[in-house]
Amino acid sequence: MKNFASLLLFLIGVSASAQIDLRYDLKKGQLFKVATIVEQNVEQNMMGTEVEVKQKFTMGISYEVTNASDGIFDMKCTYYRVAFESSAMGMEVNYNSENPPSTIPAAALGFAALIGKSFMMKFKATGEVVQITGFETMIEEMINGMELPDEERATTKELLNGQFGGEELTKTMEQSFKFFPSSGEANKGDKWSISTTLGMYAMDITNNYVLMDYDKRTATITVESEIEKSTFSQNTDGMEMEMSGSQTGQMIIDRKSGMLISAKINQDLTATANMMGMSVPMKIKSVNTFFRED
Repeated sequence: MKNFASLLLFLIGVSASAQIDLRYDLKKGQLFKVATIVEQNVEQNMMGTEVEVKQKFTMGISYEVTNASDGIFDMKCTYYRVAFESSAMGMEVNYNSENPPSTIPAAALGFAALIGKSFMMKFKATGEVVQITGFETMIEEMINGMELPDEERATTKELLNGQFGGEELTKTMEQSFKFFPSSGEANKGDKWSISTTLGMYAMDITNNYVLMDYDKRTATITVESEIEKSTFSQNTDGMEMEMSGSQTGQMIIDRKSGMLISAKINQDLTATANMMGMSVPMKIKSVNTFFRED
């Protein structure tokens, strides 16, 4: 009986030790640089003609912890590099902020204007974003940097607000930071789900996470997501989009800080663009790769 009790206590101890913290634990002064590469292939049928568009976006954002107190963190988020490549119907567009051309292509003006721009983010240890500030100034600086004629500034500001406005930026940042269970801890094999609405596209996404494995330094989390069918409009050109799909991937997390080390997410979407009485069906495949550069 004594041996059985000892064995039971040992098993309980093993079970308890298997649970790990999954939350952010940051210190003032820390700096993280995260690059994102999105490789996207769009197949669309325009009036019976198959058109393929290939795009590649690269974006680097630095995250400087300016304050850390009672599980609430303030970060200065700065865009430090951007690249854009596009190929469609024989037309090529290329831009790289680390090796910029003498003349920036019109399609890349918005990306080029991001370099050096910052906003502030306050978020919880769970990754929930509490507040985004400074985005208004960032958008104004972007518009000024694009050197647009007066008649285009209002339309461009509306488009940028749809991507970098407070509500949209909050949702985008939560997609990048909010993936831990609400309890802040998990055992190997534990599952949890987080639902969100993705920014300007108003897509309802349910992300299903699993803690697959961990060691002393890292934790591996997988994700499978269902993207519910949604309809949204582009007010500037009258286009309406219907979109749905799924995504799968894996993330490697630094257990000490909670920050992402690397990730790869595969996304498959089906969409229909409706404009001027014409419907254009699309298939969109994206590979999203995240990695640290600090």
